[in-house]
Amino acid sequence: MMKLAWAAVLFALGRQASAEMLPKSIRGFMLSGNKQPTLKRLNGGPLCTDGTGASPNGYRMQGKISLNDCASMAQQQEGCVGFRWGATSYNQEGYLRDVSEDFIDLAQLFEPDQEFECEVYAATEDGKSINFTTTELSQKFGYGARRLKILKKKILIHQNVKKEDSDATKHGNGVCRQRYSLLKLFQTEVTDLWFCFLPEEKWESCDKDLFNFYIVEGSAFAAGLLFFFAIISHVMSEQRQFSWALLWIARLTVNLQLGIYSVWFLVKHGYNFNDITSTNMLALVMTVVGSTVLISPALLLESMRGCHGFALFYLLILCFSPSVTFEAMSYFSGFPLLLAHYPMVLGLVGFLIEALKAVIAPLRCGGCRVVPADLDMSELRKQARGGTTHQPNSSSLVGCSFL
Repeated sequence: MMKLAWAAVLFALGRQASAEMLPKSIRGFMLSGNKQPTLKRLNGGPLCTDGTGASPNGYRMQGKISLNDCASMAQQQEGCVGFRWGATSYNQEGYLRDVSEDFIDLAQLFEPDQEFECEVYAATEDGKSINFTTTELSQKFGYGARRLKILKKKILIHQNVKKEDSDATKHGNGVCRQRYSLLKLFQTEVTDLWFCFLPEEKWESCDKDLFNFYIVEGSAFAAGLLFFFAIISHVMSEQRQFSWALLWIARLTVNLQLGIYSVWFLVKHGYNFNDITSTNMLALVMTVVGSTVLISPALLLESMRGCHGFALFYLLILCFSPSVTFEAMSYFSGFPLLLAHYPMVLGLVGFLIEALKAVIAPLRCGGCRVVPADLDMSELRKQARGGTTHQPNSSSLVGCSFL
């Protein structure tokens, strides 16, 4: 046993000695988010953002550029606020194999002769672009250097300045975190892998910007939004058609979110993510149970007289919640692991199960629907069980059933 243990230790040490490890810091730059260099800790997304979620302007070069080369060019760039290095393809099997390691072996993630992209970000405090600083090293890769959608409408190709349409979304003033686009959540796999770096001395200001934007400003926005929801709930409390539509929208959005949250929980707590089938089954069970728990308060409030406004307020919160969930999950550490388990598909399956529950047990799981004003609950239950159809005396639809 001792020999086997020593052999394992020597193998691990030998592998780390021969591998090309991703450092946490290089040439005065550190990984975004102050993350440790492990696959489970890093997001891997192509968007390097500042404290408000905006991307800065930058210059992109493509070729056989090493991480050290990219960091060197960023170090020599005037007004550099960070850089991004990575590739549009990577070894997904190597990613899954090394995801539990406490280091990142770049040789296991990328091919030996693979080309990489290096994007150097240069911006002022107010998000305006800064001219590219040409150096001997940057000229080596100058054939692919260009400015990306900058506010001054210029690009750099073969050291020549040309016109390009501006992009108002490129107004960030730094690199603090890393993310994928929200549309990526609706895909089934990640094909690209990136690493974002920022100057080490700028992390303290990044930390303050993140706190101000997400905690201070976010809390103020949430309070205003809840006040608006309260007004809408009071005004629309008697509009039963509106409540019925919101209930089904909430069912869909809740299940989609729970599909993401369940996979996130399992991945975060180190569940065996190589066994996709068992992980997906467990995540689906968590989605169905969670959906029942979250939707039940709305069904209960709908069945109680005088509580329709509270039910509507609760449903509005559930319908708006994806804007928070999807935003948070786009920054998720180990994002490729999240998509490997098809969380959106799990959410859709959970929604279908929720709809099936409403069909099988309409009196308990269906929710509110508009019914004739002269129809009492006993007659409604008979109809739900397949009894004779009631012919209303009035054509007005003002009542609400627990259906």
